[in-house]
Amino acid sequence: MEGRSFRQWGQLMVGAVLAAVAAGIAWAMVGGWMSRSPAGVAWCAVLLILSYVVFLRPCVVVDDRGVQVRNIVRDARVPWAQVRGAGSSWNLVIDTDAGPRSSWAISGTASPGRDALLRRRRGGAGGRQDAGGAAGPGGVGGPVGVGGSDEGTLGYVATVDADAVSAGLTPPPVGASAAAIAALVRRRAQQAGTPSPTSPEQLEADSRMVWSSVALLGLAALAVPLAVLL
Repeated sequence: MEGRSFRQWGQLMVGAVLAAVAAGIAWAMVGGWMSRSPAGVAWCAVLLILSYVVFLRPCVVVDDRGVQVRNIVRDARVPWAQVRGAGSSWNLVIDTDAGPRSSWAISGTASPGRDALLRRRRGGAGGRQDAGGAAGPGGVGGPVGVGGSDEGTLGYVATVDADAVSAGLTPPPVGASAAAIAALVRRRAQQAGTPSPTSPEQLEADSRMVWSSVALLGLAALAVPLAVLL
């Protein structure tokens, strides 16, 4: 499985709105509809920084080596051998040998029963659909996806709960709930098993500050009083 990043619609919408407002202010100043001032430039910088650092960059990445939780100013990577479980309360929480890792990007408020999940057919296991959407043997009706990947051809898009993720469905990169992503993490950890200590795939857990985000937030903190006072 290639690395897949998971985000939710709410964070992307807020980030996009902030970036659009910043772009609108900049366009107005360039076009002459708004006076060019240090305050306008400062507000543009603040909005763009908040858009990227707080809403667009944070996500959860799942790949063959483990799971990575990207938060606002700290990233944590956990290999599958050290994942002990995953669940959702106010947000996605991954239990590891070093303690729980929570995700800013994935809240637990979305209903897992309304996740749009992509079913991936493997070989001849999935049923075929006719033009009317009827399912063949072993399949379920629904619109057929297009494209392909190392896991098989994209199948139908269905509305299912987190239990179906445990059975083999893959959550979409945008819009899945914390419960669905937690089910995916638990499934991948079980599939990975416990590698040999001498295996080249064995990785150490890593948690580190993202100093670029810290610097950008510091710049935004300095720009706010400048925007207010000027």
